[in-house]
Amino acid sequence: MIKQGLSIFLLAIMVIAISSVTMIQAQSFTDKEIDEFVKVNKYKTVKEALDIFEKRINQKVSLPAKLPFKPTHYFGKITENGDLQLHYMNVEEKHEDFIFYILYPDTKVDEHISSEDKVLTLDDGSKAYYRLNSVYPRSLAFKKNGLGYLIGGNPNQNGKYNVEGLLEIANSIQ
Repeated sequence: MIKQGLSIFLLAIMVIAISSVTMIQAQSFTDKEIDEFVKVNKYKTVKEALDIFEKRINQKVSLPAKLPFKPTHYFGKITENGDLQLHYMNVEEKHEDFIFYILYPDTKVDEHISSEDKVLTLDDGSKAYYRLNSVYPRSLAFKKNGLGYLIGGNPNQNGKYNVEGLLEIANSIQ
């Protein structure tokens, strides 16, 4: 009887120990990093940030239907300038980021256009301005539905950060 009780007790201890290890592994270092990243950047959910921005400008915002990758995490915030910043991440296979800004009024996008930008035309006939920034980042600035959009990324993270890929993303905004 004592042996059986001791076996049940040891089995219970093992179950508790295995459960504890599983719980610790479930909160991986990556999850902790992301939690800290959200906190440091004062991010909210995309829905919360979008709701705040739409109420502030009294207008619905169109988001891209196509993204350069399938995000595992997404966040948003209102910047100090009052713009909407959305940040999509994938941390499963390799780290990828897609950050874009929605500016109101759309004339704010003019501050981000230079004479060195390549002028392109979106499917709806509006102009878009493609820029090769410094060494790696690529960006596209354009106006749509009374809003300014700045999208872009690092082509070392994702091959869709080229002219064709950024135009595809921009044209997916209705």
